[in-house]
Amino acid sequence: MPHYVPPQAAFFYKRPWTPELDRKLLSTVIRLKETNPWEGAVIPQVAITEASKIIAGEHGIQLTCDELSTRLEVLKARYNTFNEVLATSGVTWKINANLVVATEELWSQILKRNTFAGAYYHRDEPNFSMLAMLFGLTDVKTEDDTEVIIVSDTTQVIRPAEDGTEVIVVSDTTSVIHPTEDVTELVIISDTTQVLHNAK
Repeated sequence: MPHYVPPQAAFFYKRPWTPELDRKLLSTVIRLKETNPWEGAVIPQVAITEASKIIAGEHGIQLTCDELSTRLEVLKARYNTFNEVLATSGVTWKINANLVVATEELWSQILKRNTFAGAYYHRDEPNFSMLAMLFGLTDVKTEDDTEVIIVSDTTQVIRPAEDGTEVIVVSDTTSVIHPTEDVTELVIISDTTQVLHNAK
């Protein structure tokens, strides 16, 4: 029997928060983390203060550092919940369609464990890439995606699959990639040599 689950916005946004403010907060903190890396998982006060100034300047909304810290905790909870949903056996993520796919019976089990998971009943996590950059990448199951992403600033030897699998490389060492048509998604961020042979 189908569930009534409210739209994703009902889970995510209460005033003053909007998708645009979430993206601005995340992009600002990620930029600061890339330019001035910090140790550990705690986001330093200076990054939160800078985000507050940028949001005030660009959106005309004054948010306190406490409000921004709380929102970052909410965003981290979203990231963890989305990964928890994807880790459930029988659940798949159709990236190209922005959908999380599961049977109604499986959704019943997921929603009993965590009602906030209902945020992903109608669509996936819209800020997954930024959340992963800030809170850490994890392995996820995907379907219908044939993109390989590797981050690099040196030599790359890439042999794409016959089906035209897209390969994006970002690394600071040599990478040798041999994707095949069964590659769904490969994201690598590393400071060591990688030799990847994806076989059936």
